[in-house]
Amino acid sequence: MVTMSDWIRVENVMQFIEADIRKKTLLKFLKAHHPSTYWHSLRVAYLSLMLARSYAMSEDELERLFCSTLLHDIGKVSVPVEVLNKPGKLSEENWAHLHKHPENGAKLMIQVFANDGVDLDVIRLHHENWNGSGYPFGKKGQNLSLAVRIVRVVDSFDSMTHRRAYNRPKSARDAIQELHAMSDTHYDFDVVRRLHRLFMEHSQDIHGLEHQFNILEAG
Repeated sequence: MVTMSDWIRVENVMQFIEADIRKKTLLKFLKAHHPSTYWHSLRVAYLSLMLARSYAMSEDELERLFCSTLLHDIGKVSVPVEVLNKPGKLSEENWAHLHKHPENGAKLMIQVFANDGVDLDVIRLHHENWNGSGYPFGKKGQNLSLAVRIVRVVDSFDSMTHRRAYNRPKSARDAIQELHAMSDTHYDFDVVRRLHRLFMEHSQDIHGLEHQFNILEAG
């Protein structure tokens, strides 16, 4: 069993997944459908956990956040691969597919997990913005839980710093600057500030984990 208050290692991520057939099956399905989303989900999970440790969360809360974040994009299995891989501007129909993935993911999680160890809000609300401009419900500010606000920031950070079909990767420094620029509109300023501090204090640990994931993804 992974101790959530420890710095997580890549082998412990895999151990945590293997320990539950439900997580293992869903993530295997996601990996087969869209490998880059699978690796994105793993990276977002471990970085969200590291960031969440700076708050007064219990072990149970940390484990629940970690499990939920591993599966935050599971709804993308319902999005056509050609939409996920489209390099140019998305059409209205493409956006309609993409905007459904949080709710579709939450529905799938209810079927598979009921409410067992999963925070459905992390899956359903991870594209909501601090000012209410996000989707699918337009929730904002303190109406979004701390877990959701953490995952919102880390999800965006990882998307900014890794090659996607629609953008070139930014450096961690440039991504954090962009997050700061959009604090209090898209993101919770305090979460962005803590992510910045995390990179200043533990960049070597984070880059080491990143390297391990890159090796696994390339293999």
